[in-house]
Amino acid sequence: MPCVVFDDTDTAGIENRISHPLAAVIATPTGYPHDLGRKQVRYDGLHELAYMHPARFTPDPAVAARYGFSPDAPYAVVRFSSWEAGHDLAARTASLDEKLALVAALKEKGKVLVVPEGDPPRELAAFTPAIAPEDFHHLLALARYCVTEGATTASEACIRGVPSLYLNPSRPFYIGELAQTGLLAVGEPGRGLVAALAALCDRFPDPTPSGEAAAKFVADRIDVAAFAADLVERQGRFTHR
Repeated sequence: MPCVVFDDTDTAGIENRISHPLAAVIATPTGYPHDLGRKQVRYDGLHELAYMHPARFTPDPAVAARYGFSPDAPYAVVRFSSWEAGHDLAARTASLDEKLALVAALKEKGKVLVVPEGDPPRELAAFTPAIAPEDFHHLLALARYCVTEGATTASEACIRGVPSLYLNPSRPFYIGELAQTGLLAVGEPGRGLVAALAALCDRFPDPTPSGEAAAKFVADRIDVAAFAADLVERQGRFTHR
């Protein structure tokens, strides 16, 4: 059967070597740095715009309230990865001491919600209530700040105007695009992560500038959900005519 692949991770060498030869179409954002030949279709957007775009998703404060959080009382979301993906195998991660220091710095500004992949370190268990998967994006979109090891979470947060610190040494191309908005700071494990977080918080002490930066970023890009639906439907018509 024809396969349409949506690839936004140019750093995922193993996965791409497996999936690209099997694809009928490979859809990539405009900024994707590799020429994939005749199968490639470029679009001006990011994956996360398909479901986090303001026209597609409205965060619900009632969801956050169920977990004891409110956009009226600043809180931060921290996302730690499991490092089990193929493109994470050689990555250098932040140490436990660095993670604890980041959470301590965020505590000075409000509540902290840690949402880890897998089991959290016991030192952070008090910050990791059980979160239903369908509630995560509501909590993220209403947060004041985000610290994350995952590029997807960084993109989701910035699209919604949440200033974010990205901790992963793996740098898919769109991390650079998000950094250009000013909403994303890129930190290097072992090299002053707390200082990088402090600089980000100083740059966005209130929500207004972050909202304006996110709105401009979104306005310059397409409706990715509509593009994806059209691309798949056109591929189906071509195949079955």
